[in-house]
Amino acid sequence: MKKKFLSAVVCLIVSVSAFAQMSVDPMHDFYNYVQIWQNKGIVSNVPLIRPYPVSNIKEILETVIENGSQKDVKAAEEFYEELTGKSFYVDISADAGFVSDDGEKDTVFRFFPAVMGDKSFSQTDFVSTGYCAGFAVRTKSDESAFFPGTYMPPHDAIRDPAEIGPAKAYLDFNNTIAVGTKNIFVQTGLFRSGFGPYLGQGLALNDRRFHSGNLNFTYMNDKLKYTQQFSVIGATLSSDLSSSLSGNKFTSFHALEYEFSRYFSLSYYEASTFGGRFDPMYFMPVPFMIAQEIEGCEDNINMGIMFNVRPVKGILWCTDIYVDDFDLNKLAKLSLDSKQRIAARTGIIWTPDDMMIKKASLSYVAVTPYTYSHWEYEGNRAAMSKFTVNYQNYTNGGIPIGSEYKPNTDAIELSVEIEPVEKLNLKFTAAFSRHANVCQSLTDEEAWKYLSAEEGVYCTDGGIATHSMYANPNDTSGDQVKTAWNHLNFLTQDDVMTDIQLGLDAEYKLKVGAEKKKQVSVKFGVSVEYIKNYGVDTPMYKSLGLSQTEISLVTEEQKKDHINQAKKAFEDQLTTKLKFCGYAGFGIRF
Repeated sequence: MKKKFLSAVVCLIVSVSAFAQMSVDPMHDFYNYVQIWQNKGIVSNVPLIRPYPVSNIKEILETVIENGSQKDVKAAEEFYEELTGKSFYVDISADAGFVSDDGEKDTVFRFFPAVMGDKSFSQTDFVSTGYCAGFAVRTKSDESAFFPGTYMPPHDAIRDPAEIGPAKAYLDFNNTIAVGTKNIFVQTGLFRSGFGPYLGQGLALNDRRFHSGNLNFTYMNDKLKYTQQFSVIGATLSSDLSSSLSGNKFTSFHALEYEFSRYFSLSYYEASTFGGRFDPMYFMPVPFMIAQEIEGCEDNINMGIMFNVRPVKGILWCTDIYVDDFDLNKLAKLSLDSKQRIAARTGIIWTPDDMMIKKASLSYVAVTPYTYSHWEYEGNRAAMSKFTVNYQNYTNGGIPIGSEYKPNTDAIELSVEIEPVEKLNLKFTAAFSRHANVCQSLTDEEAWKYLSAEEGVYCTDGGIATHSMYANPNDTSGDQVKTAWNHLNFLTQDDVMTDIQLGLDAEYKLKVGAEKKKQVSVKFGVSVEYIKNYGVDTPMYKSLGLSQTEISLVTEEQKKDHINQAKKAFEDQLTTKLKFCGYAGFGIRF
């Protein structure tokens, strides 16, 4: 860790963070404006995967400067100055967070010094780079308690810290290198990536998820776009997403979009998650669903379809359907009551022209049980143990790659971004979600398999680590969880958690100094969250730790007693929670 700490200090000294990393950070505010400008019809031809290379960013900004309204031009000019004014910026930000969780209060202090920038190596921008090198220093190792809802790490700094007094310092680094033209390029590096118009909410590639080592290729013309990305990610134990990491896990993603008119475009995409081997197949521009047949159909292949409809200027209606697995026979009979592993989001994004409201969106999202989950067997047998590494679930280092919502959840989300005065940005958010533990739908026979299993083999919290297959070490094919394969069980459980969230985030930016070259920002945010039936994501059927001899002596009546006790313990720990979160901080760039 000392070597890591010293190497990061050297990076800060020689390249000396977080306003000018447009080509490396898919959550940079630039991408929010790209969506606004797309909806207004100012820009159109943008890559499918964020972040973009410098050449594409320049083209977008130059187009807006030439064709946008006065307000749009001013925003584009400021982004352009950030992009081209300097090859590096020093950025220092800090904030304090607090939480009141049913009266229990806590605070955290965070400090983020960094160096970052975007740089081209020629006038044509044929080769360019983006980078961010710094630290995430905080007084708490786990920040999840200070955020409402599903926690998403704001920084790629979550493991192996250095101790600095009462705080922990984590390396926080991302970079990209792009080679090519605006219409065809290759990009590689260590960075987060996002796909689709729902920024930070993608079902296949979510901008806010943990970074990975990526290599992607993009081709675009006026109507057709194709992109392919191969990513190196981290694996965890099959039943414990918070376990130590293993390597040799990969995911490959590709998407094809055709724009039929300025009013309508259609995209088809696929993702494959696999590991334990390196497979050149997933570098090829071939359909993954068909290509996997060559190697036995053992990988976790998912596909999706996305519709973008722009009926009028400033309105986007987007529907994204991500399919993990489905029962075609049942669908043909117009029945959904089977293994329909689907995540879907549909909604309206409104970006009015030169109003106080910059952007507003309303969407509905649903993730059915067992979506994003996939079991992993050891070797040529259908064996599982507490040491089984899962190379196929849709996670990177235990953090979901796609939706922020767990399986067996739906939600309605509303957000409104306004700029009441210049440089003051306010964002109001509201969300209502429901989530339940699918294990509450198991039969007694299925529940007993979990209770009588070896400790650590299975997880029954209803999340991604809960699988639809059992181990069967005496066979090459496992045993199905019949309830999972024969029924949908989408939010049909007795105890459904409801979560209501309201939030406000504010940021004010201003230029300071004799030449107005330094930028200072002040920000704060508050949220309130009410949760009914909090605790449904607690493991429901924990192993009893019985030996095979003890299991053989258990009577049917005793089995029933163990199952009822587990059900009662699960129901008894459910509670109601009221949570307040907030933060206040500042940032300076020079």
